[in-house]
Amino acid sequence: MSSRILHPCSNKNCVAKNGPQQYFSYFYYYYYYYYYYYYYYYIRCQENYIFSHCAKLLALVRNITFSFSSLNCLFRLYTALVRSKLEHASVVWNSITSTDANKRERIQQRFAALSFNRLYPQVHYSHSLALEELKLHTLRTRRHRLDDLFLIQVYFGSKFCPSVLEIVGLQVPALYSRDFALFNVCSSSKNSPSARCAAAANVVCRDADVFGARKILPKRF
Repeated sequence: MSSRILHPCSNKNCVAKNGPQQYFSYFYYYYYYYYYYYYYYYIRCQENYIFSHCAKLLALVRNITFSFSSLNCLFRLYTALVRSKLEHASVVWNSITSTDANKRERIQQRFAALSFNRLYPQVHYSHSLALEELKLHTLRTRRHRLDDLFLIQVYFGSKFCPSVLEIVGLQVPALYSRDFALFNVCSSSKNSPSARCAAAANVVCRDADVFGARKILPKRF
């Protein structure tokens, strides 16, 4: 007799005989899904903690600067206490789901609404208008910027990360092409940190020669 066991890594049914192989297949099946749900649960708990913590910090900043006539202190406290936590080590976790990314974006939306209403109390609030007037970028745009900045700084020697140099290589085109990808990644996953950094850096390299003058090295904004 044979029993059909669903392989955890594919949708195909593999046939295994009764014995140690069957028990090993069951063990591998539960082991795989246990760590999958554990990892998913950990990420969800971490995102919920960051959201609640940053929301409390933003409320604290709002109360501290309530009677201030200028927004300079409000901006400084937000960037130092709140946004720094929202972007900490973003090169590693930038492949989060859109739900978690939107949750982080809501913190900055609250800050933009707070600042815009204090600066223009008589104007109807619009998030796009607030970002333009306050000269803010979305957190998603900033994370992509930090990705390409990290990789370029590694190649310039400003940051020490030998593992990135082993995975990400340079391509030299035989002919000049504007759509040429300068950085090549030896990775099968598009969501890996090295692949994301290379993709972001390739976009920057199309508009600027990052290996030319040092003065055009992108700065953190």
